[in-house]
Amino acid sequence: MSKFRAFAITLSPKDPVEGQLQQEITDWLASQDYAYGIIEGDGVRQKRHFHGAVFYDSPKEKGSLKRYFVRLLSKLSPDSTSNAIYIKTLYNEDWKEEYLSKDIQDTLRDAVPEDTGEFYPSLKEQAKVLEKSNAVDKRYHQMEVDFRESKYYTEEGITLNAVQQFMHSAYFVDKLYKVEPDARKRTQACKCLLEYVLADPNRYKNTCYSEADKEREKQELLKQHALEKEAED
Repeated sequence: MSKFRAFAITLSPKDPVEGQLQQEITDWLASQDYAYGIIEGDGVRQKRHFHGAVFYDSPKEKGSLKRYFVRLLSKLSPDSTSNAIYIKTLYNEDWKEEYLSKDIQDTLRDAVPEDTGEFYPSLKEQAKVLEKSNAVDKRYHQMEVDFRESKYYTEEGITLNAVQQFMHSAYFVDKLYKVEPDARKRTQACKCLLEYVLADPNRYKNTCYSEADKEREKQELLKQHALEKEAED
């Protein structure tokens, strides 16, 4: 899964961000490597909500942040919807101007790295994100990315066995994906991933031919062979 070092967070639950909820967020910000956090909204014209930017020495998955805030709101603002939490990867310094222009009521933490530039994704990483966002099948796109970055991938031999080893590790060792308990579906996923990675138009018989199609083609070839042999005689 993709990991990054800088994220922007907006938390706009059904309940205003104050009291215990604000304190929990403040404590969480204090536990992060670097963070900037504010409360926007005076509680009259606009409901109090949270904006933050966090930076990490080691890359993190966005999902780990999302899980924390889901748990937090389930405890302190249980009527909030999933739209109450918005987290995105930061790519540049634009967040600073945006946050400073807000109606800041409280600053919860202001501890930003001196040089934030090193925390943003490289151009190569940004290209990967763009490729994923443009992918029609995001699941298989991500699996291909993970496979190509794994020890099981080699340019010289992309084989079903290599894909099977990768998928076993991804499901049961590294726990990259939610486990598929049906063995037949796991087998099917391995075969589909192989074809997705190979992207070879000449392999259509492996993916689009049913057993009946294969048997019919076999019989046609045998019939053609018999006619050619008869003609020779």
